[in-house]
Amino acid sequence: MIQPVTSKDRTVKERSYHTTNVVKDKICVLCSENHTLCHCKEFIKMDITQRNNYVKDKQLCFNCLLPGHSVYKCKIPVTCRVCRRRHHSLLHRSEKSKDNAETEPIQPSTSQQEANKETITTLHIGIGASGKALLATALVKAKGKDGQTTMLRVLVDQGSQASFISEKATQLLKLQRKTIYGTVTGVGSMQAPIKHVVQLNIFSRRKPEFNMHVEAYVMSKQLTTRIPHHTMTVHNWQHLAGLDLADPEYNSPGPIDLLLGVKEYARIVEQDLIKGPPGSPCAQKTTLGWILFGEVNTTQKEHSFLVMHHQVDVDNMLKTLWEIDTTTRRKNTKEEQLCEEIYYKTYTRNDQVLQEDLRCIIMRWRMHAICFAADIHKMYRMIMIHKEDADFQRILWRNDSNEEIKDYRLLTVTFGTTSAPYLAVKTLIQLALEERDNYPVAADITLSDFYVDDVMSGCDTVKEAIEASNQLKTMLSKGGFELKKWSSNDIELMKSMDPSNISSSIQLDINLDVPQRSPRRMLHTGEGREYTESALTARCWWSVVSTASGQDICAL
Repeated sequence: MIQPVTSKDRTVKERSYHTTNVVKDKICVLCSENHTLCHCKEFIKMDITQRNNYVKDKQLCFNCLLPGHSVYKCKIPVTCRVCRRRHHSLLHRSEKSKDNAETEPIQPSTSQQEANKETITTLHIGIGASGKALLATALVKAKGKDGQTTMLRVLVDQGSQASFISEKATQLLKLQRKTIYGTVTGVGSMQAPIKHVVQLNIFSRRKPEFNMHVEAYVMSKQLTTRIPHHTMTVHNWQHLAGLDLADPEYNSPGPIDLLLGVKEYARIVEQDLIKGPPGSPCAQKTTLGWILFGEVNTTQKEHSFLVMHHQVDVDNMLKTLWEIDTTTRRKNTKEEQLCEEIYYKTYTRNDQVLQEDLRCIIMRWRMHAICFAADIHKMYRMIMIHKEDADFQRILWRNDSNEEIKDYRLLTVTFGTTSAPYLAVKTLIQLALEERDNYPVAADITLSDFYVDDVMSGCDTVKEAIEASNQLKTMLSKGGFELKKWSSNDIELMKSMDPSNISSSIQLDINLDVPQRSPRRMLHTGEGREYTESALTARCWWSVVSTASGQDICAL
């Protein structure tokens, strides 16, 4: 809203704006004329093979036919209007053209023409010294995607070179959008981006047989303020008596859903024009009905006026993208985007976290007075899979090159497959749940102190540790699992184990004649050495850890 400068006698200066066409030279790479390659008559006369070879030889983009980049880095969001793939419509090869290497020339699509033009639209609205400007409005019918008819309020502007539609009307009609990059420049160089263009048909309320196709840019913000700004007093204008008005409520403020430009105005205007006395509106006959416009005398003081100056600058926007945007990430094609959408709508994460983090298990393990660790021997080989799933684990094998190749199915969980850790851990948990009533201690240890196939647990006394280890061995044997590589910080517990199941790096007969030390202050290693707390320095500790495996160490 702009406040006009008024003098003491409240005279208002009239303001006007004019329409300007901005023309940029476009040099054709083929004929050097002022147009792009897709509009070149010489290029269109070529057959499909010649066009493709020319673009390839000149190292042009197969999508926009411009130099300087490949189709994978093309920023213009247009595709072939025949197959919707990432190449220009003039380069499309139909099944017939693949056989004959010729086809009829394909004319440039509307969306591709829009990507190579600049449009400046101007809406000129002024106010008089003692009156209010009345703008030409009309009510039209528009049919949406679902076939439902919606009434739209239209602003007819013969000073505009393009048509615009509001975001609200676009969503209400469920119109299909096409992407286009551009900016709308208004008064004072204020800019707003435009990203979509739509196609729609409008129908006259007065002449049902009349319908008109309109291409309109979608404005994310409102097209105008409410028109008119205030309710106008309707006078008994004799020259308007009996006219079938395009907008019967022209004098009441209301929103604008659609702005029709000069092209649409030329299609709806008819010859009849009625001029009234000064201070009254003019009436123009159109296929939509009689539209009213002009200066209207009013007692209200109008201190604001509306000027819309829209400049749809497409080429500058694309040039800015090419010069400034240095990203190498290309835009997905329609098929690629569909794949992305299907994946995000259908994917699920079935694998749940079944065991605690190893850090938590080790910290809890170190709190026990008697610690022990063991490993399930060949865990994966003990778990069978369903027969129908074995077909996904086929292998080919022969002992030497003279034998015939044989086809085998792996019947157990196979190391290296994605599902193997989950199946193994889930089976171990299921065994603990099923045997929990018979082996409660072993079941609790299995559910909380296992990390894949390694158990790291302990108790407060030797007796409890022996009972826990016996329960573990018995319960796991019910599922075909065998615990091996036992190790502990307590010699009594190690003596209760079968020597064949003890870790090969542990020596049980070391220092058996010396007085028994506190279990918390001893560390048994594979070299048969014993370190007391006073001798176990940080350097010594890291030396031992770096040369021993997880089953060979039971720490304090």
